[in-house]
Amino acid sequence: MVLIGFAFLPCLGSQTVDSNTPTVERDRQACVEIPADNYVALGEQLVVGKCVPQNLAKAADLFHRACDRGDAGGCEQLGFLYLDGTGVPKDLTHAATLYKKACDGGIERACNNLGMMYRNGDGLPKSDEQAVPLFQRSCAHKFAAACYNLGLLYQYGYGVRIDYAKAADIYREGCGLGDTTACLNLGYLLINGIGTEKDSLEAIPLLERACLGGEALACSGLGHVYGRGRGVPVDYEKARVYWSKACDQKLGQACYNVGVLYDRGLGVPKDNRQAAAFYRRGCGLGDKSSCGELEDSHD
Repeated sequence: MVLIGFAFLPCLGSQTVDSNTPTVERDRQACVEIPADNYVALGEQLVVGKCVPQNLAKAADLFHRACDRGDAGGCEQLGFLYLDGTGVPKDLTHAATLYKKACDGGIERACNNLGMMYRNGDGLPKSDEQAVPLFQRSCAHKFAAACYNLGLLYQYGYGVRIDYAKAADIYREGCGLGDTTACLNLGYLLINGIGTEKDSLEAIPLLERACLGGEALACSGLGHVYGRGRGVPVDYEKARVYWSKACDQKLGQACYNVGVLYDRGLGVPKDNRQAAAFYRRGCGLGDKSSCGELEDSHD
C-alpha cells in the first residue's frame, strides 16, 4: 500500500461546444411569439421542442434558409446538425464548410468548433496548425472554451512550439471567462511550477472553482495538495473530503486514496471495512491499485 497513489494530472481533452446550449436556457422562459422571418429563432424552437412540437427536419430547413441569405447564426446551427447527424444525414465535410461560413460571419463558437474539427480530422485534413489561428481568434473575442483549447496546444506543443508560460497566461484568460477546465490546468501548472512560479495558494481557489464546476481531476488534485502538503500543511481531513468528491464523480484513483486514509487511520479512525469499500469502488472503476489492495487482503 502506497500513500497517495494519485498523480495530479491536467485535463488533456479539448472542447467542442454544442451550438444549442444557450437556446435551451432561453426556452425555459415563457414562450414568446417569434417573427416569421426570424428563421434562426424559429429553428431553435423546433430543435428544443419547448413551445412547438420538436421537428428537426423543419429546423434544418429554416437554418438552411437563414444561412443562404447570409445569416451566420443559421450557418452555425445547421453546421451542428450536420456534425451530429440530427435532422439531416451526418456530413462532417459539409459541417466544416458551414462552420467556416459562420466563423467568417463573426460567430466565435463556430471558430472554436471548426478548430476542433481540424484537430480531430473531422471532415477536414487533420491539422493542429490550422486550428491555432481559429482558437486564437475565438479566445481573443472572449470565447472561454477556445482559450482552454489554445492553452492546451501551447502546453503540449500541438501545432506550435511548447510554451508553458504562454499556456499559463491563456488558461488564466479562459478561467477568468468561466471555463473550469482552464482553471484546472492552470492550477496544475501552478502546483508544479511549470511555466510559472510554484504557487499553491493561487492554485487552490482555481482548483476549488473547477471542482465545484464538476471537474473530478480538480477535486482529486486538491486532495493531492492537502494529502501531500504541497505548499500547505498536510490536512488529511480536507484531503479525504476532496478525494471523496472525486470518487463520487467516478475517478477510481481518488477512491483508492480515500481507502488508504481509512486503511492507515490518517485523518479518520482506522476502519478496514470502510477501506475495503472504497477499494471495491476504485477497482470497479478500473483502478489497478484498488484491485491490488483487495487481492492482498485475501492473501
